[in-house]
Amino acid sequence: MKKLFVLLTALFTLAQVNAQEKNVIRIATDNTDLILQVAPNGRLYQAYLGDKLLNEKDINNFSPYVKGGSDGSVST
Repeated sequence: MKKLFVLLTALFTLAQVNAQEKNVIRIATDNTDLILQVAPNGRLYQAYLGDKLLNEKDINNFSPYVKGGSDGSVST
């Protein structure tokens, strides 16, 4: 029984570590959310800036990587 408890505790701890692997920083006001994420290369990227997100789950759906020029902007 003791071995089972230790095994379950270890598995739960590993699951928590894997779940927190994606570093996300949320800065929110009443109407706006700013989501920053730490990429695997250790750099901080802006993943979202806009209307307040309705669900907490939506925070994890953003990627810190955006292909250059994909937002339709024009560089000079």
